[in-house]
Amino acid sequence: MKIILNNRYWSVIFLLVLSLEACLAQSQWPLTLDSCLIMAEQNYPQIAQFDLISQSTDYTLSNAQKGKLPQLSINGQASYQSEVTSFPGGAGMGVPELNKDQYQLYGEVVQPLTGLAVINQQKKIIQAEGAISEADLEAKLYAIKQRVSDLFFGVLLIQGQLKQSELTTEDLQAGLSKVDASVKYGTALKSSADVLKAQLMNVEQRVIEQEATREGYLKMLGLYIGRELDNSAVLNSTTIIDSKQQINRPELVLFDYQMQAIALQSELLNKTNLPQFSLFFQGGYGRPALNFLSNDFEPFYIGGLRFSWNLSNFYTTKGQKQLFSINKEIIQSEKETFLFNTRLNLSNQNIQIKKAEELIEKDNEIIALRDKIVATSKGQLENGVITTSEYKTVVIDADVARQSLTLHQVELMKLKNDYKLTSGN
Repeated sequence: MKIILNNRYWSVIFLLVLSLEACLAQSQWPLTLDSCLIMAEQNYPQIAQFDLISQSTDYTLSNAQKGKLPQLSINGQASYQSEVTSFPGGAGMGVPELNKDQYQLYGEVVQPLTGLAVINQQKKIIQAEGAISEADLEAKLYAIKQRVSDLFFGVLLIQGQLKQSELTTEDLQAGLSKVDASVKYGTALKSSADVLKAQLMNVEQRVIEQEATREGYLKMLGLYIGRELDNSAVLNSTTIIDSKQQINRPELVLFDYQMQAIALQSELLNKTNLPQFSLFFQGGYGRPALNFLSNDFEPFYIGGLRFSWNLSNFYTTKGQKQLFSINKEIIQSEKETFLFNTRLNLSNQNIQIKKAEELIEKDNEIIALRDKIVATSKGQLENGVITTSEYKTVVIDADVARQSLTLHQVELMKLKNDYKLTSGN
């Protein structure tokens, strides 16, 4: 039986193969800390607030911009008054007696002139307030980086411990094979092999606990970054720091925007205290109209330049500016306090980094000696010079040394990453 596939089917198969290869590559691709931090920020629900803040700022700016458009109003009035204007002998001169009930309905169009500067200043304040909201949200989201970093390095630590457990298992199995041979030929007791078998079981228990912990960390990390992670996930971290880097935290941006907003509000206060000019036009229908001696309903209009100056604002201007000055000093104090505490943390972290580097150097020296001892002990165990209990102690000492190295290595990477997070770089 011969099967013939046309070009369309081959294209579908080719696309399926490419998709499968892409999925496999994605699942095996090592995750870096930087990529996890980026994915965590994009996946975190609160990130949607950035778009909401932007939309809110745009709508508020649009509303403020409409303040430049002509202001329209419609007014009406119906009144009855006890007295009206009259002229002695007016009836004889043909001047009618005015009605005491009067009516007016008119519309007014006002085009601000000097108010445009106030509106432009208000727009700057709106933009500054939007920037403050975004900077405040950025500072809050910064805490997510610390949580993701803790999970990331927790997984790295357990991965390192699992590798060291594999080496310990290999040493114990190597010793057990030699003891089994001695038991087989009757040169050693079966209980000697049981000592190493029991220690192997202890290591296996430890591996079970480590794998379960790693699985839990990976699931939590996966929830943060929006991906499903299992024990096959590969994590890779390379952290380089420069102790001379400047502090570049989002909180500093927030402080700067807050200072700018206060400065803009102070400028707005100055502009609102200036005289205000506007063009206006009124048109309507009423009795009386502009000719107050007419007793008929008539249309009318009036237009011109309007001037107003609210001098009462000067009563509170000085006090308001003093409040602005106090608020600036408070923000400056908060900024200096933040920088002071951040520098203290960086100084302490720098000391901890140097300590971890020195400990790792000693760990390597200790492990080199422990490995030599284990290698020598294997031959001694085979020749019956030492007991299985003594060999077990040697292997455990080497295991402790390797676990200590793993702990200090991951601790050093975490300290360097914490330094970067603290400095904002």
